[in-house]
Amino acid sequence: MFRSVLVSLVISFLFVTIGIGQTRDVCITNQPKPELPSDYGTLDAITSIIFRVGFLADGQIGKVALVKSAHIEGLDKLASDAVQRIRFNPKMVDGSPVTTFKTVGYAYSWQNGWQVKWLDSQRACKPATAK
Repeated sequence: MFRSVLVSLVISFLFVTIGIGQTRDVCITNQPKPELPSDYGTLDAITSIIFRVGFLADGQIGKVALVKSAHIEGLDKLASDAVQRIRFNPKMVDGSPVTTFKTVGYAYSWQNGWQVKWLDSQRACKPATAK
């Protein structure tokens, strides 16, 4: 009896320690805002830009596809450059990192400047959960 309890405790400890069975969504740790060049002047606009982004298992940003354009010269490129600078922890499935795709975006208004948008219903990083 004692031996089976001890074995169960050791196995549980290993699962928690090395992440076996852990599952969590991608966790963006830093999503920088696009930077307007100093010579850009005042941008009197209200718009948003949306991308479909590949979050690779190795922690790099993969393919970035423009879903909704700002239709203002240069803004899509500035936002795309910011997407390339996103830092994140990859999605984990059964303790292993996997590639996933998410929708992210930016909103711009002349009153508030750039606002970061996370559109796939994740507002904050969720802790890993065991299956």
